[in-house]
Parts: sequence; structure tokens; C-alpha cells
Amino acid sequence: MSHQLDLDRIDASGDLRTAAHDAGALVDEPLGRRAALRRGALAAAGAAAGAGLFQAMLSPAEAAIVKGKRSKGNDVAILNYALTLEFLESAFYAQANANIRFADPNLAFFAQTTGAHEAEHVKALQSVLGSKAISSPNFNFGAAVTDEATFAKTAVVLEDTGVAAYAGQGTNIFGAAVLKAALSIHSVEARHAAWIRALTGGLAAQDASAAARERRAGAVGLRRGADREADAARRHRHQLHRRVAAERNSDDQLLHSRPDRRWRRRARSRRGRRGHADRTSRAAASRRARRRRCRRCQRLLRQHPVAAEAAIVPGRRSAANDIAVLKYALLLEHLESAFYLQATKNITFSTPEIRFFARVVASHEKNHVDTLSTALGRKAFAPPPFDFGTAVKDEKTFLATSQILEDTGVAAYAGQGGNLSAKANVVAALSIHSVEARHAAWVRYLNGGFAPGSGDKSPAPAAFDTALSESQVVAAVQSTKFVPSLG
Repeated sequence: MSHQLDLDRIDASGDLRTAAHDAGALVDEPLGRRAALRRGALAAAGAAAGAGLFQAMLSPAEAAIVKGKRSKGNDVAILNYALTLEFLESAFYAQANANIRFADPNLAFFAQTTGAHEAEHVKALQSVLGSKAISSPNFNFGAAVTDEATFAKTAVVLEDTGVAAYAGQGTNIFGAAVLKAALSIHSVEARHAAWIRALTGGLAAQDASAAARERRAGAVGLRRGADREADAARRHRHQLHRRVAAERNSDDQLLHSRPDRRWRRRARSRRGRRGHADRTSRAAASRRARRRRCRRCQRLLRQHPVAAEAAIVPGRRSAANDIAVLKYALLLEHLESAFYLQATKNITFSTPEIRFFARVVASHEKNHVDTLSTALGRKAFAPPPFDFGTAVKDEKTFLATSQILEDTGVAAYAGQGGNLSAKANVVAALSIHSVEARHAAWVRYLNGGFAPGSGDKSPAPAAFDTALSESQVVAAVQSTKFVPSLG
């Protein structure tokens, strides 16, 4: 049976559309595919089977959000938008757990755990919104909550939609505390998405495509910023060229308008001196640039780049803070990238699943390094030397270390989300944050966390991911002894 549903069947009572109206807008008809793809928040999910349904239900609440505007009023609209999604997910899992006798105990464990998480998300959002929270609608999910196979397929679409929904609103959030809270849910939704994909046999390939989509979202924002800088530099060059051309034209006019030889000699002499001065100036500038590069290289050798994180001012949004946060993130990505690269070279993996995980994640981490380096430009730095010891030589140690690194990465991004100001940087951080959460869930699954009774070893051990401060993360990195220069 197809897992594609329609809005009229799920929202038979019309309560969902009433809730969307309470959030600030009303759309009588579901959005078509082309209209759904135009929506920034769920464009990536729109291509998946069944995603048009969830887009149609969330679009009314999304329409209340003013795109590109950060304000307290907009935060309320965004939180109600998130609450609409959480109502849907919570009801979906509650009805499935009540109606389906799961033949697969691992799928039953996923449904119970995720259902509990979604209920916690609803309570948290209602608590934050208070009297401004929308009402809970009634749902009719049909076969999606009575048939096990249909449930699994629908859960894949629903969880991917949740990840895209939170990522799409990150740049519209005004309050740093609200953004931090959203990040703690955003990564858990990504863990759910990776977990259900693993259970349905589609984690590896689909996770790679999800990473590519989310990475492209970050790259677009970075590219736009780079394009603006390039345009400004181009305008400056054009102005300089026009000024030089105007001066040369004035000299030519002087040569032709003054038959006297003295004027001609003066014009030629002036042009010659200017040309010599230009060449001397360019040579001097080149020498200064070489000296600056040498001093910069020496400074990077003397001072480990982790010291850059000390410049982060918690709770402050500024361009300087953005640079400090991105440098801090780049160090972590260098660490992870080198870890997986060395592991794939040194370990003969016992199963193709673990080998594929290591190779795919190594590729993702390399892309994260490239993304952050592009954002930092000349402020980016090369990786320091690492010593991973047996963690990149023994498979069991590798998997245990990978779980620690990925969980730490998720917590590190969650801890810095509220300190970013530039929207392009927020997009980049969100795109990496959710992929790190997928990695964390994936390696936890490989470590056996999918079975009932796994508890805190499961792919999604809690309803909210914990955020760690930069000092906590740096202390954790220091304790591993992976970075000798940190002592």
C-alpha cells in the first residue's frame, strides 16, 4: 500500500487548518509540487515521496513567518510553526504505538523512543509559548498508523521534513536562547531520521544525499557573501582603471593641444615618473604581502589555532565573534576529518557497513572543512599534527572513539548557535550540525544501539541534545591527547 497520504484524510476534522489559521494564516488548498519546492524551509524534503503532504500542512503556519526578519514577534510565529510539526509527529507516533503490533522489535523500540521524544518537544514548545501556543489538532493518519511497512516509510519522510523545517527557519530566529533551543531539537530530529533510515535499509545512501542537500544550503549562503565581496573588489578595480585612463587621456590631450616642446617633454616625463612609481609601488606591495604571509605562517606554528576560540564572547552576536566561532568549528572539523581519513587508510574493517560508514563520513568531514575554510577565507588555517594512536588502527577502538567525537561535535555546534550573527554563517552551521547528528546516530546504530533496552546507547538517547560551551569542548579534546600541541 502506498504511504502517500492526503491532507483531507489526516486532517479530517479541519483542526489542523484551524491551528494553522491561529498561527497567522489560512490556506484552503494544499500547495502543488512547484509551489512546495519554492518554499525555502522544506525545498529539500519536497522531492521525497509523501513530503508534499507535510508541506501542505506546514505551509499555512510557515506563511505567518516574515522571511529574513529577526524579531520577537517572528520568533513566536516560528515556534508555533515548530509546534505544528511536533503536534503532527507526536500524534503520528502515539497512534502507531497504540495500533500496530510490530513484528520487528527494533522498529517498535524506535517508535516508542521517538514518540516519547516528540511528546517532550510538544511540552517544551508549549511551555515557551505559554498563552500564545496554538491548539492541538486532531489527526487521521489512515494506514500509516495501522500498517508496519507504511508506518516505516512515512516516518522516513516525516523525520527528514522535521530536519529541513528547523534548518529552514534558523536564519529567521531573533532570540539567541530560542535558536539554542531550536538547535537542541534540530539535531534530535536528524538522529531520528538517521535511525529510521538505518532500520529501513536506506541510511548510507540517503544520509549521503541528505548531507549533500544540507551542505549545498550552507554553500549557497557562503557563496552569496563571497560574491558580494568579489563585486565590491571588482567595482574598486574598475574605478581605479577609469581614474588612470582619465589621467592618461588628459596627458594625451596636453600633448596634442600644446605644440611647444617643453609641454611635450613635461607630459612624457610625468607619465614616465608615474609608471615608475606604479611599478615600484606594486613591487613594494608584493614584498609586504610575502612578509605578512611568512609572519602569519610563523604565528600559526607558534600558536595553536585552538587559542582562537578564547575570543568567543558567549551571548554576543558580532562579526568578530563569528570569526572566532568559525575558527573553533574548523579546528573540530580538522580533527574529525583527519581521524576518519587515517582510519580508512589503516584499518581493515570486518564488515562492509562499517567500512562504508568510515568512508562516507570521511568525505562529509572533508566537505565541512572546505565549507568553513571558504567562510573564513584568509583567516582559515591548516590542520595541526594529530596523534590518534590505536583509535585509527583498531576497529573496536575506532567505533567507540567515533561515537564520542560525533556526539561532541553535535554538542559543540549546539553550544555556539546563539553566538553567530551573519545569516550565511548560521545556515552553514545548521547544515553541518544536522549532518553531525546523523553521523552520531549512525555510529551508535553500528555499535548496537538499535536494540530494545539500549537506553542511553541508542541512536537518539534523549529528547534534547545537550549543548557544550567552548571551554568544555576544548577540555574534552585535550583529554583525548589527540592533539599533542595542546599538552
